[in-house]
Amino acid sequence: MLNTEEILLVPEIFLQGVLDSLSTHIAILDVEGNIVYTNRAWQIFSQQSDSYLSKLLRGTNYFQVCNCLREKDFLETQIFLQGIKDVISSRNTVFEIEIPYVSLSKQYYFLSKVTKFYIEQEVFLVVAYEDITHHKITQQELVESQIQLSSLLENNILGITNWNLDGRIINLSLELRNNAS
Repeated sequence: MLNTEEILLVPEIFLQGVLDSLSTHIAILDVEGNIVYTNRAWQIFSQQSDSYLSKLLRGTNYFQVCNCLREKDFLETQIFLQGIKDVISSRNTVFEIEIPYVSLSKQYYFLSKVTKFYIEQEVFLVVAYEDITHHKITQQELVESQIQLSSLLENNILGITNWNLDGRIINLSLELRNNAS
């Protein structure tokens, strides 16, 4: 069994282990857009994907694949590609955007982010997709719940009042507002 110092002497294995332990989907691109590395999360998602993401594997050109997208996937991806170009040209140090992704079986949402780093004089890009699907669905459910609550308050003939913990009125139904005036 290796001790910590021995493990750190083999940085490729160490860093591969670190990147593969992350749930974020990570691809490293060269400045031309060629994918030179992907972590385990990226590879697994690509293998399970039923659209353009299945083509985004090591050795393919990220820019070319994204430029061939269908129209419904095109807008956010083109904005992200422009963000990548802005990072390459140093107009921005980082770029991020939420991108919806629809597969045949599921709706996903990703916080897509790009940063760059240098090895000697060569520029590389880190493209990271953080799966925020659970958060977006929870947000949507909250909005729907608020709409239902508002509708209930507005249409209730008995009158409903909601107070916060300080005793201040948060919501007052239409019936109570009409009776108060």
